[in-house]
Amino acid sequence: MKKLGLLAMVAAILVVAWTLSCGDDGTTPAACVDSDGDTYGANCSAGADCDDNDVDNWESCASCVDGDTDTYYVGCDAYTTRNGPDECDDDTNNWTAAGCSGCVDGDTDEYYVSCDRYQSINGPDECDDDANNWTAAGCADCTDSDGDTHRGTDCDLDEDCDDVLINVWSDCADCTDSDGDDWGVGTSCDATEDCNDSDTSINPGAAEVACDGADNDCSAATVDAPPDGDGDGWDVCGAGDAVNPDGKDPADCNDGDASIYPGAPTICGDGVDQDCDGNAKCYAYVADGNNGLAIIEVSDPANPGAPVNMGTTGNFLGVYVAGDYAYVSDWDTGLAIIDVSDPANPGTPVYQVTDGHSQGVYVVGDYAYVGNELSGLAIIDVSDPANPGTPVYMDTSGQSNGVYLTGEYAYVADRDSGLAIINVTNPENPGTPVYRDTSGSSFEVYVTGDYAYVADGGSGLAIIDVSDPENPGTPVIYKDTGYSSGVYVTGEYAYVCASGSGLAIVDVSDPANPGTPVYRDTVDAKGVYVAGD
Repeated sequence: MKKLGLLAMVAAILVVAWTLSCGDDGTTPAACVDSDGDTYGANCSAGADCDDNDVDNWESCASCVDGDTDTYYVGCDAYTTRNGPDECDDDTNNWTAAGCSGCVDGDTDEYYVSCDRYQSINGPDECDDDANNWTAAGCADCTDSDGDTHRGTDCDLDEDCDDVLINVWSDCADCTDSDGDDWGVGTSCDATEDCNDSDTSINPGAAEVACDGADNDCSAATVDAPPDGDGDGWDVCGAGDAVNPDGKDPADCNDGDASIYPGAPTICGDGVDQDCDGNAKCYAYVADGNNGLAIIEVSDPANPGAPVNMGTTGNFLGVYVAGDYAYVSDWDTGLAIIDVSDPANPGTPVYQVTDGHSQGVYVVGDYAYVGNELSGLAIIDVSDPANPGTPVYMDTSGQSNGVYLTGEYAYVADRDSGLAIINVTNPENPGTPVYRDTSGSSFEVYVTGDYAYVADGGSGLAIIDVSDPENPGTPVIYKDTGYSSGVYVTGEYAYVCASGSGLAIVDVSDPANPGTPVYRDTVDAKGVYVAGD
């Protein structure tokens, strides 16, 4: 029985083996035919092959193409023997993603950069931001020698037919330069022609030289018409120049700063030549009573120099300096005019007698305004300082001493009446005075900014807010200067004539809280003016 069972088992195994090696009909199946080795073919388990001689395709025989004939294919099943896939099959110069998107001619010079190859285009461009160059040499060495913005030296594309002449680049047939200044004349010149081809200093590229009478830059719009750039009323031409449009002399030494011009007020200690006299020195001109005019260098306000005195026939009480002249109110003698062009050696006074007693003086333009005590205000033509005109008087009905003019108002130190402020918009019909009592006896006044500084006799220095001239503020009284008869303010300092103590210099950077005075004895100081050398 055991033997029969073993035989039955062997028979069953043989039946199974026969069944597996034969078709359902009992026949032997056909073998897999894969000629190209891609595992696809006739009777193959992977599937049929659309071209059994093409290892790269089995399903995509029709779509695998090289449309741009760059030997890079697209649409294939594999890329074993072919290049690909091509990321842009309509561009024979590119196939990678980077090349397809980055191949550009940025400067439109027909030379490309960042391409996979340059078969049908120029490239690579070594500088794709320069339409005139593409080679390494051109990109590095191309220059514009004549500065006309058209390059013509060592460039791949030469755009300047003459890289020496500045005003020609497209057609050099008739553009020549006779004077050698690199600006040509002729019908083919591309830009403005040289207006004087026999003078190297005259051409369209030259800087205009103000006041020389020549059109240096070949532009009629700029020839010798220097504007008053800072609006201070002075241009840069003077009497010694070939032309002088504004007729003034000397010239403005800084046409970019309206605070700097000939005769401008000097700010002592700042090192700036405000009045265009060639230096930044400052001098205080002190009306020194019977001792005449005292001139003191105050370039360093904290350390004033020794006085230089000019004696007179009267009693100096007030002084004003304009240009090269000091105008001094000389009590019984009237107005004294002194040449101070050399402060160390002042000239001999020229006098103009006035009625009454001359106390204070202020000069504007061609006129000196003299506070003439009982005779009121004397107005004198000083357009010729060596020959002053006859005074014209305006009665002020009080004891006119110091006078200061600014804007539409005259500020008068009116002795016991304090400060009188008069609207002089119409000098022939001045307004009614507005008074501010100063508690002392007002001799002199100086106005700057919003404040009037009054030398107020025994009350010292009175500082009054006049930001509203029709309603002046309450005075700040500063007694440390002693008996005060004259005052001048420049920068942050007030220069006060302190009678027997001489000149007091006070820091008024804070008008409500003046500093401690620095003194320089001058014997009998009455009036003071501060100006540059």
